[in-house]
Amino acid sequence: MSNSSRSDGGDPSKGGDDREVLLSMYDQHRQEIRAHGKRKSRRYLGSLTALGVIVGYVFTTNGDARVLVLVPYVLGFLYLSHISSMHYVTQLAALLALIEAKLDHLGAEYELFHGGFSIRQNPRFQNVEAKYLKEFKHAKKDSDLQGLHRVIQLCVRYSMRGIALTAYIVPMAAGTWAVYREGAPDDWTGLLSMFPGPSWIGPDLVGPALILGTQIVLLVVIGAAWLQYRNHKDLLKSGVLESVLEDDLESRIGEIEDLDMYSVWLVPDRGSEAYQQLEETVEEYAQLDEDAPEFEPHITVVGGIQASESVLEEGVQSLAEGQGVFDVEFTRVQCSTTKHQCVFLLVEPTAEVLSLHQEAVEVFDVDGGMYVPHLSLIYSDMDVEERLDLAESIDMSAFPSTVQVGELVLVKTTGPVSEWVTVARYNL
Repeated sequence: MSNSSRSDGGDPSKGGDDREVLLSMYDQHRQEIRAHGKRKSRRYLGSLTALGVIVGYVFTTNGDARVLVLVPYVLGFLYLSHISSMHYVTQLAALLALIEAKLDHLGAEYELFHGGFSIRQNPRFQNVEAKYLKEFKHAKKDSDLQGLHRVIQLCVRYSMRGIALTAYIVPMAAGTWAVYREGAPDDWTGLLSMFPGPSWIGPDLVGPALILGTQIVLLVVIGAAWLQYRNHKDLLKSGVLESVLEDDLESRIGEIEDLDMYSVWLVPDRGSEAYQQLEETVEEYAQLDEDAPEFEPHITVVGGIQASESVLEEGVQSLAEGQGVFDVEFTRVQCSTTKHQCVFLLVEPTAEVLSLHQEAVEVFDVDGGMYVPHLSLIYSDMDVEERLDLAESIDMSAFPSTVQVGELVLVKTTGPVSEWVTVARYNL
């Protein structure tokens, strides 16, 4: 389900701040990923530099430091590779940040699995999904932030792995050249005697043979890493990441704003005198302003939910079954600057009211925010002075101090109030 909600009773018909939330998450994760990648790469650069110096020194005849001339080239190669890999990592993890931001409710199926990701409704993605990172299957069941952090770590580690292996071969190749050119010194024989070769390899050839064997293994591994790098390169060239992160972002935000919105209401006993009085008051106040509609008296438990009706009905039913009938108390008349909280009766935040709200937040996986339980008497965009005058004119003694609530109602609150639809009712 979506993680956007208006549990404080704000305008339930809008998609709200989805655009700002997604863009904020995108920027935030992009910065975090860049910072994380830089820290990770600095560690690799330091360790690889030290390794290059040590390997070059050991494999150079008599500790000759000629191979150290290659160190700047190694560092330059690492730096260029780092820039390339971080560009990829940043875009990739930013895409995953959007996925973790609950964009799956747009209708496109996002799947992290062995072999790739798929966005089934876009055929462009199907051509490259098999070339994705295999390690990402482990992040599927993680929570949002932990899953994203794990993906970042895996991606950086994977990208740098090929760089590290490639860097090893540079000083080793230089060492091999030095040994073949000048032969293995006596001190090498003692050092490498713990790695005896076949009888047909003389002592002077143990060092070169060992180096060549190691290089062959490294070349095989590097070859595999290179093939996967080619796959990554194809993925970048396909435009998948750019289309998701840039071109499709506006349209996807538009899709979010077009989704139906739902609210869960707590409704007084419809057969009671209190309900009839509240209903008549709403109808009466609807005549005060031309933009004021009629609506059912209710206390919003949670609003602004985006999900399928079947899932929502199941959730509301479970809430109703776990909650008995109880009384709510009206404390005073109040007004605000919003249309849907124009003038309302403030509800005492009892344990029953607050616990029901909290359970709904957990069931529907929404952001609870600041919850102010109330029963609206009028929806209107009237001026502040008019709101204050109306609120002051209402005699609280004319209303019952308490009412019994006995229903949870699921309402589709997309569009204007006249288009709101009651989806289901459940007795407490």
